[in-house]
Amino acid sequence: MISHLHDAAQVWMGEVAREAAAKKPHMPPYDVTTFDGCTLARDTVLACCYLHDVTYHFCETREERRRADAGFRDCILAKTKTEGPLWRWTWRLTAWGYWAAVRVFGRGVVSRKRWRARRG
Repeated sequence: MISHLHDAAQVWMGEVAREAAAKKPHMPPYDVTTFDGCTLARDTVLACCYLHDVTYHFCETREERRRADAGFRDCILAKTKTEGPLWRWTWRLTAWGYWAAVRVFGRGVVSRKRWRARRG
C-alpha cells in the first residue's frame, strides 16, 4: 500500500513539473528527485511544499515569487477548512510562519535562478 501511494505521488510530481516546464521552456527542467520536503513540515503539507518548490524553480520575477509565496500560504490555509477550532489556529499560524520564512529566506534562491536563466 505504501509503495503504491509513493508511486502515485511520484507520477503526480512529475506531471506538475512537466506542466510548469512547458510554460517556461527556456528554464532548465525541475528535477523531481531533488525534492526533500519542507523543513519541520508535517506530511499533510508536503503537497503544498512541492508545489511551492516547483513554482520557485520557475520564478523569474519578483511578482512571480510573491505569487508563489502567497500560493504556498493559501495552500496551507486551505487545510483549516476541514479542522476544528484549535487545529484551525494551528494551521493558520503554520501557514503564516512558513510564508514569513519563504519571504525572508527565499529571495536568494529565486535571484540565483533568475540570474542563471538570463545567462542562458
